[in-house]
Amino acid sequence: MSTILGMTSQCIVGMCLVFDLLVGTVAMSGDWHTLANGCMLKMPLTVKDTQDGFAGTTGTVWTIELDCTFRISRLFGQHVAEPHRWGSLTPEQQARLSAILAEAAMLELPTQMGKTTRVNARRITAEYDGKVSELSLSPGDRDIDAIRTSGPRDPARRLLEVVEAVEEILGN
Repeated sequence: MSTILGMTSQCIVGMCLVFDLLVGTVAMSGDWHTLANGCMLKMPLTVKDTQDGFAGTTGTVWTIELDCTFRISRLFGQHVAEPHRWGSLTPEQQARLSAILAEAAMLELPTQMGKTTRVNARRITAEYDGKVSELSLSPGDRDIDAIRTSGPRDPARRLLEVVEAVEEILGN
């Protein structure tokens, strides 16, 4: 009996050592934040989709924090309303969003894209790791349709893909 208990103890100790080794490997590879809080995102992300009109600027703001909690708020002028929806990303949503952010190379996007329209301009903005990228569009979806058919490395298309993914993942 003591032989069986001794073997069981050795097995448990061995498994603990393997786990410690794995934890150390993850922490050393620069993904400590993933281990610490369970979130795959490396930086907070804020996305805005706004439209100018006779009543001023209105739109939606999606915010995803480092701990993968999110909130969705309405924007009225410069005022961001209290969130009307909030929660936490699932591991599947985290993985999808992380992949889209990596593919879009957010930090390489230019600060300004598109033509600035004076009347009823639509702006799509993303802030990631302190970098703000803005896509200016004319009213309607004509510009968006053209961007969707542009090349996969087009900066406007990459930004649009991130914004559309955030809206699809979190809702409106």
